[in-house]
Amino acid sequence: MFDGEPSDIETIPVEREALAALADGELGAMLDARCAIVTSLVAEITNVVSAAGPTRVIAMDMSGAAVGYATGMPTGDPAPMRAWEDGLDLPAVAVACHGIAVLAYARDVARIRADFDAYARLLPAGVSLTVGVRPMPPDCHSAAEMAPKVALLRERGVASMEVSHHGSMWLHHLDWVREAVRNGTG
Repeated sequence: MFDGEPSDIETIPVEREALAALADGELGAMLDARCAIVTSLVAEITNVVSAAGPTRVIAMDMSGAAVGYATGMPTGDPAPMRAWEDGLDLPAVAVACHGIAVLAYARDVARIRADFDAYARLLPAGVSLTVGVRPMPPDCHSAAEMAPKVALLRERGVASMEVSHHGSMWLHHLDWVREAVRNGTG
């Protein structure tokens, strides 16, 4: 592998089960320990923050950004299926804090819906969901494209919508959000 010769490891798919079997299962044990440490850290932070006052701790799953950041057209499995790559056991983390934030970095509303369906199957019932959207290219090219996303978030009872990359977008992109939130379909 280091001398330019291909190795078998280069053919192993980036799937939890395949990687977990490596090194006689030791890699799987390490992945489990990593998720347990992240969950424990989230629980500790939540306990300290909760003791200090009525502030909520929301853990972010970056999976939606990882699969759709560059093109706004993610492919493959729904976003939360790769959360383990970032050390997140989403169901356990959701219990350890006050909610989960996800990134809906996709132009296609059907893809966002599929990701939401996957989160709904994976997360415990009643988990507060915050969703970050990019009302700008490559995810959105007009207010008309933003409106169905806002409508979907309302339909799913999302706790809040956050606008990502507000520091690097044009002001008219924020107008698209306002229009989508104000009109009857968004």
